Amino acid sequence: MAQSIIKKITRLQNSKNRNPRFHIIMEDGTEGTTKTDAGWAYAIDPWGWKGKKVNYEWKQYKSGFKVYGDIYGYAECSMEQPNNL
Repeated sequence: MAQSIIKKITRLQNSKNRNPRFHIIMEDGTEGTTKTDAGWAYAIDPWGWKGKKVNYEWKQYKSGFKVYGDIYGYAECSMEQPNNL
């Protein structure tokens, strides 16, 4: 498992099963897409996650294609509440 800060998140075309997909670039240079039909991809908030430190798992195929298996720490990123008191 690696740790880095999310530098950029781009929404991609949905999978054939209509699930969201994203291209994510980390500050450590790791670049890849979310796993096809990954349930946790629904929790991604591109504007809220940018600049957040996360732990992540990824796999690189023989072709060089990289896929994120999971990104940990996203719950604290997406659960932030505005102070509207």
